[in-house]
Amino acid sequence: MTVGNNREPFQCSDTFIGRFVKHKVEWSKRKGTQAGQKLPADAEDQMEACAFQLAVAIADHDIPDSCVVNGDQTGSTFTQSGRSTYVETGTNQVTIVGKEDKRAFTIMVGISMSGEVLPFQVIYVGSTSGSLPKLDGPGSACKTANDEVKHLKFRFENEGKEHWSNMTTMKHYVAHILSVYFGDQRTRLNRPNQVCLWMIDCWSVHRSQEFRGWMRDKYPWILIRYVPGGCMGVFQPCDVGIQRILKNAMQKAALSHVVKETVAHLSKNENPGTTVLEKGIWELRKCSVEWLMNGYKAINDRDLVKKVSFFLDYLVFPCHVNASCRRGSSVQ
Repeated sequence: MTVGNNREPFQCSDTFIGRFVKHKVEWSKRKGTQAGQKLPADAEDQMEACAFQLAVAIADHDIPDSCVVNGDQTGSTFTQSGRSTYVETGTNQVTIVGKEDKRAFTIMVGISMSGEVLPFQVIYVGSTSGSLPKLDGPGSACKTANDEVKHLKFRFENEGKEHWSNMTTMKHYVAHILSVYFGDQRTRLNRPNQVCLWMIDCWSVHRSQEFRGWMRDKYPWILIRYVPGGCMGVFQPCDVGIQRILKNAMQKAALSHVVKETVAHLSKNENPGTTVLEKGIWELRKCSVEWLMNGYKAINDRDLVKKVSFFLDYLVFPCHVNASCRRGSSVQ
């Protein structure tokens, strides 16, 4: 937008907006209200027991950092609205525009203790290839983002009417992403028989006899250890330090897309009050590729991931589990 005779662009600073909404309309920034999660009464005991299980497994099999991975699914809506908004000061219930849009997809995220981020598995609603983002040809998403996700070997899947991960997608993740990553590490370390460890939450599919039996038959060299129920927000590395950064980066990419589209409409001298942005699932699904790539870049920082992994390292090797345990000695 331009104003004045010199046609210089006008921009509202964050400070100006903050003062305006506070003093002129008496609004304050608030997060959307929701129920808080409570830890189990014996959470500390459960987490300590899990930490020792991890420590013993890593010590007994001499598992290097690069062969310890934490995986976690997270949902993302196509309407990438924020968690905060401005409302009248004193309001008790805060609603967020766009939160009612339930169209979403699921991202399976994996990080290693050595600081690496595994390729994403992304699950959409649908049963045919037409319900997945198109990466080539007319109507495809941003070419740069498309080329990057293909190079990184992201895996896009669909599972009918739901976007949730299930038995089939979990098996695909292990076969096409997790085992491939572990295989590369075994080759790099020249340890063809190296046992690896996968830390995941205690979701029913993960703990089912079918999945555990399939893992024992197909990948007996991948050990599974479970995050105690109800403790994901304080004990699981992906939850503690990765998912929020990932989602914030995706929201920024989505907001940038909205701004660009809005500016394009306004540049055509359209009436701002009649500007309508594209909300069709086909367009949003196409845009999600760029959002995902933006999120991946935000978390694909070895220092960041190792900081989160240090949290896990601290739990696995507390002060009373000395360094000799890491070299293969038994836990005292």
